[in-house]
Amino acid sequence: MGATYSNVTLKGPGQADIVKYLKESGWTAYVSPSHDRYHVVYPGMFEYYQSAARDTTGHFDCFGIASVVFEDAYLYYELYQGGRMIDKYVSNAMIMDENQFIAPEPRGGDARLLWQTFGAQTTIKRIEKLLRKPHQEADGYEAASKRHRDLVGMLGLPPACVCCNYDLIEGGGSPEGTKASDFVHVGGM
Repeated sequence: MGATYSNVTLKGPGQADIVKYLKESGWTAYVSPSHDRYHVVYPGMFEYYQSAARDTTGHFDCFGIASVVFEDAYLYYELYQGGRMIDKYVSNAMIMDENQFIAPEPRGGDARLLWQTFGAQTTIKRIEKLLRKPHQEADGYEAASKRHRDLVGMLGLPPACVCCNYDLIEGGGSPEGTKASDFVHVGGM
């Protein structure tokens, strides 16, 4: 079984403001330490990534990207601005459309929008190439978390949003380069 995680990376608001808002709103989550102008929110329930992205980006009128990797079979993201989804992507569409037979090529994802939103230190062409690589082929990505790690690197997002979720931190684990005590817990589970 491969990596399974969901989280939301916010651009702009500070950790203290995010923690205060999540507490006031009754969320259970962890919030990462600062990475440049980014913070990662790890909702207490895997499936709450969309609500967390919509609520936090709406409240702070900022950009955020909700990312999901499930058993390394696919990377799915939704890009939000001010509480509204403005882009989405799935690396392995066959998994997402389980009742239909369709080609497994990636669908969605606007490389130009990602580049503009995050001020990526790479080219739109390189982001587009990463988004379009097929899943589980010799010249593609076999592990969705590897594709996510490469995308995060291209966009300059915190490495803490790859292969990390609420349960990992709750269990005392943490992404490389951090320790569990660096993360602020909100709410109770």
